[in-house]
Amino acid sequence: MKKTQKQHSDMNYETNYTKGFNTGYFVTKYEPILSEKLTLSLPVNNDFFQGFFAGKEQLIYEKETELLQTLNQMRQKDQQQEREL
Repeated sequence: MKKTQKQHSDMNYETNYTKGFNTGYFVTKYEPILSEKLTLSLPVNNDFFQGFFAGKEQLIYEKETELLQTLNQMRQKDQQQEREL
């Protein structure tokens, strides 16, 4: 069965978006300064760069979530220590 033009286009979008997402995630994780520079200079008008920005935002979300969890654990520990006094 042949793929329709739309199916081929959708697959291209997903492939380019996914590659961009992974690139954005890992560049932001290991080279945050480079990621910031790229973010300021890259166009958002194609699938790869839309994925790049989404990958960057995903990593930022994960880091912020982890930080909030750590802060909550510290607060709980402090509250428990205060009750023990």
